Amino acid sequence: MEAKFFELLTINKRGQLDVRGSAELTAVQQLMRETGMSNSKPVHEMMGAGVREPIRLLSRYKEWAFYFFQDWNVTPGEDNRIPVDHPIGTSFITSPEARPYAITPGTQLWVVPSFFEVKGMLRMPWRLLKTAAWPILQRRLEEVSDDMSRKRDNGAKAAMDLAIATTTGHTFSSTGGKLNKSAVDAAVTAAMAVNFPITQMALNPARLTDMAGWTNGSMTAIPFFWGPDSKKEEVYSKLYADGYAGLRYVLSHNIPVDEVFLSGEPSEVGYHQMYGQAESASDVNIEDGVDLHVVREDHSYYVGNPYNLWKINITA
Repeated sequence: MEAKFFELLTINKRGQLDVRGSAELTAVQQLMRETGMSNSKPVHEMMGAGVREPIRLLSRYKEWAFYFFQDWNVTPGEDNRIPVDHPIGTSFITSPEARPYAITPGTQLWVVPSFFEVKGMLRMPWRLLKTAAWPILQRRLEEVSDDMSRKRDNGAKAAMDLAIATTTGHTFSSTGGKLNKSAVDAAVTAAMAVNFPITQMALNPARLTDMAGWTNGSMTAIPFFWGPDSKKEEVYSKLYADGYAGLRYVLSHNIPVDEVFLSGEPSEVGYHQMYGQAESASDVNIEDGVDLHVVREDHSYYVGNPYNLWKINITA
């Protein structure tokens, strides 16, 4: 049942969980009814195994912060130490005597990030399975996925906020209650000055209207609004699209509406570590007729190069 259920589903062009076709829709709804009417614990556990995998996969589609970190999968028992690097920007490679600057590879310093648990739980009453159609289950699966992605984003954002706050000159203000072009230009210019150019900008979709009048040469700041369907679909399926000054926009409702994050490539920012694989389990309460399905993961985030991170605070 697990393989069958998962094979009936897909993630559509808008980044939403969906069934593959009309025949699959009929099969999904029949499977829901059969499970809801069954008193067999193994049947309910098998249904749970089928719904847990879409939750895990879909949550990755809804996450925005992973665009700022290099993935590093840590196997159980593996040492997750990260060497502490000291990035060198061009503004620091100077000498009053014009002597060559000796760059020595290697380091004796290490940091060991701490993992935190992210979990999501779906509570499915048997009565709902017997009577509800696919859209109800679809919304519940997406809500659990969204909750898990938000928790991961919050952990990553905490690491980013700390790194930016302890790095002088990497925070800018945009007044008037909106994102101003001058604030973005100031961040882009400052980044170029230290040879860590900005390539992406993460923001809440509500901020897109602030850029309606911006131009970069003859190019609008929100070209995907008038672009081909493939560009519009990219915003939903990948959360990003090309934008102002050649930056990639990373769009998510999980980003605070009054904050904008900017960075270079993730390989030059830091690491996202995931310990082992996602774990999942189901429990069946026969007396109350309720199934509980849980997915849990262990994550950590580390910013090794704060010079490649910037932030804009939007104030009144």
